[in-house]
Formats: sequence, structure tokens, C-alpha cells
Amino acid sequence: MKAQPHFGKIAFMIAVIIILLIAPLFIQSKYVIHVLFLMFLYSIYASSWNILVYSGQFSLGHSAFLGLGGYASVLLAKTTGWHPVVTIFIGTAIAVAFGFVIGAACTKLREWYLALVTAAAPFILEGVVRGSPWAGGAYGVVAPALLQSVTEYYYLMFAYLIVTLVLVRLIMRSKLGLAFSAIRENEFEARQMGIDVPRIKLLAFLISTFFAGLLGAIYAHYMLYISYEIFIFDNSVYPILMSVLGGMGTLWGPVLGAVILTFFLEYLRALPIPVLRILFIGIIMLVVIRVLPKGIIPTISESRLIQRLRLKTPSTTQL
Repeated sequence: MKAQPHFGKIAFMIAVIIILLIAPLFIQSKYVIHVLFLMFLYSIYASSWNILVYSGQFSLGHSAFLGLGGYASVLLAKTTGWHPVVTIFIGTAIAVAFGFVIGAACTKLREWYLALVTAAAPFILEGVVRGSPWAGGAYGVVAPALLQSVTEYYYLMFAYLIVTLVLVRLIMRSKLGLAFSAIRENEFEARQMGIDVPRIKLLAFLISTFFAGLLGAIYAHYMLYISYEIFIFDNSVYPILMSVLGGMGTLWGPVLGAVILTFFLEYLRALPIPVLRILFIGIIMLVVIRVLPKGIIPTISESRLIQRLRLKTPSTTQL
């Protein structure tokens, strides 16, 4: 009987995967396919940021790695004539190398140093790009296509999402994941246990930048264009909001948060004043934080645990 809930979760996930696999066969609107693509994209992006939470770290400028991966891939493809399949991975490597420089300098220090440095990184990269004619300046750069249709990009991003979630799950269940948890709970005790805290934190940071850099490279070739706007602060805030909404430090929290927030971002795009859109999202987040301070997934999990404990606890009658 105990295996039934676990079997139910597996059956539900298989059903969702099958539905998403066949969805493009029945959806005629390219816009709907585009929105689903964005949901997959933001799910990966939020999950990549959430890896830092596992290891007790915090980034305020993840758009730096998203944009650097995209720009590096596009510029390489334009200048060398190499196929985007090749330049995408080179662009990702450049994003990871940039992450290594930041991580190596900051992971030995307090958490807020990393937050401050990553917050400054997108603004620095934006300034470099806008002031560089070879990078398109303020006009951006046209990107060669990786695939031919929105549907093909949909399946590519869906496959990337599944691989991301599987890898994150495997990491969290490994010895490395235990080291992440130990550092997050108590860095001092983790050191006493013999964990090389700076090395483990740097590794977590590099894994996170890899997912973000690869995502930015694919996205640039999907949009067929990239500009300095990819470094805007909004793109650094979105993964944080999505993780907080769904539940930081959980596997499915960032995915759920990404699906919900992407829906609202697209639905509110029709508002005539962009500020109203941001204001409305801010109100939603305030309500969620007030009602569900730990996020949706942890709150649901806790309520189920409390229910089970109540069912197992024998009732007593006062005399």
C-alpha cells in the first residue's frame, strides 16, 4: 500500500510527458507553442538558479551568464561561419569560464559578496556590448537559425528540461548533493566534517552557469537576434521570483513557479503600460509570500505531512 502514492506520482509524470509530446500535433497556434516553449525555458532557468540555493548561495545577476552564452554563440557563428550546434557549446563554455572567474573570487567569502558581484556583472557586460560595434552596439546582432520551426525548438527545449530535471535530481541524491545540503544548513559544521566548502560551492556555481549559458545560447538562435536587453535586471529577477513562488530548494518548485509566472507575463503583455504589468506581478508575489511564505510545493508537502501525522496519531478522549 505504501508504494501506491509513489506509483501515482510516476503515472502522473508519464501522463504529463505524453501530453506535452503530442501537444504540438493538436495545437494549431504557433503563439501557444511559443508560450509553452517559454515555460520550458524559464523552468530550466529557474532550476539553474535554484542549484545555488541548494548549496547556500545566492545570485542577483544570473542574466550575465544567460546573455554571455547567447552573445558568444551568435558572434562566433557570424564571424567564423560555424554551425550553431558548435558555437552553442563554445558559448556555454565561455559563460562557464566567466562564472569560474566570479566563483573563484567570491566562494571563499561570505554569501553576500557573491550576490553583490553577480548583481554588477550584467551591468558591466551590458556596457561592454553597447559600446562595442563588433557586438552590434545598441542595435544587437542577427543570429543564424539552429532549427527551422517553432515546433522543433519546442521539442528541443522540452528535451533540455527533462535532462535538466533528471540531472538535478541525480545531483541532489548524490554525495555532492549531501555536501550542498551540509553547506546550506551550516557552513562551519560542513568544514568540520571535512567538506572542502569553497570547492563545492564553486562546483555548484559552475553547474548553475552551465545550464544558464547553454539556455541563453539556444534562446538567441531561437529568437534569431540578440541585444544588450538580455542583460536587463528583469531577467535576473525572474528565476528568483519563480523559485520563491514554487518553493526554493525543491525540484519541482521552480518549474511550477515558472509555469505560473510565464502565464501571467504573457497574459499581461497586452497591458498598455509596462509598469502595470510589473506592478501586478509584484502584487501577486506579495500575496504569495504572505499566504505561502515557503512557496507552493513546500506548503503542500507540509500540509500532507500534517494530515498523515494526524491520521497516524490515535485520538484520545478527555474525561
